[in-house]
Amino acid sequence: MADQSDVENAMVALAAATLYPLGTANGSVTGAVFRLYRGWPANAALEADLANGIQHVSVCAVAGSHVPVEQFPLAWEIPAPVTPSLTIVTGLDTVTFGGTASLGQLAGILADDDGFAYRTQTGDTPESVAANLAVLINQQLAATVSGASVSVPGVTRLIGRVEADQTALLPTRRQRCDFRLTCWCADPISRDATASALDAAFAQAPWLTLADGSAGRMIYAASQPSDDLSPLPLFRRELTYSVEYTTTLVQVQPSMLIGIFANEDVAGSPILHLS
Repeated sequence: MADQSDVENAMVALAAATLYPLGTANGSVTGAVFRLYRGWPANAALEADLANGIQHVSVCAVAGSHVPVEQFPLAWEIPAPVTPSLTIVTGLDTVTFGGTASLGQLAGILADDDGFAYRTQTGDTPESVAANLAVLINQQLAATVSGASVSVPGVTRLIGRVEADQTALLPTRRQRCDFRLTCWCADPISRDATASALDAAFAQAPWLTLADGSAGRMIYAASQPSDDLSPLPLFRRELTYSVEYTTTLVQVQPSMLIGIFANEDVAGSPILHLS
């Protein structure tokens, strides 16, 4: 589920990608060294870092800014569909598997009106998937296996499918909250360069991708500079953003492999719809 911490983490990640576009092993866009984190800095640590040329960027929620937002009707949704890594090619009476048989996948064969399904296990390969399906088919029909291929001689219809489990979200509550992105610098030039870079990047990112796969709508709210020269020079700028995000339930759901629905066509023969 997405909560306040996920929004803060997403904003820290965006700030880090902005200031270190080539990664933290390389220099920042302003030439300064930064610490980026959630929360509020400890005075002693901040003073020591500023004295040594290390700037801080922090992200925290603004107290008392949470407000509920009208909730949409509850419905499960899949934000990022997963494509199976296991592949399949079907011939007249042979099905051949390929790719990788990672966990969370289903492989199935429909031989005439008989369906057979196998869920991948740790260590599976296309060859082991074929072998396991052949064992299942041989409980009812005659099947042979050769490498990653399964043959069912004599069938009039052979259909093979692979599907992957999908992560689905159920929105349970929506809320809006203000989050403060604060630049802590030792001089006004560093402050302005840091804040300008972050402000430009955040203006081009109206949506934050959160850990559960949902997205938060981010809107600029305010900017406030603050200079404090005691006990050491401290030049600060706060960028405030209002983020509307959803609290969700997360569930891994299996996909339909083969669905059969019998209807009557004009000749009275059953029609099989597969999905």
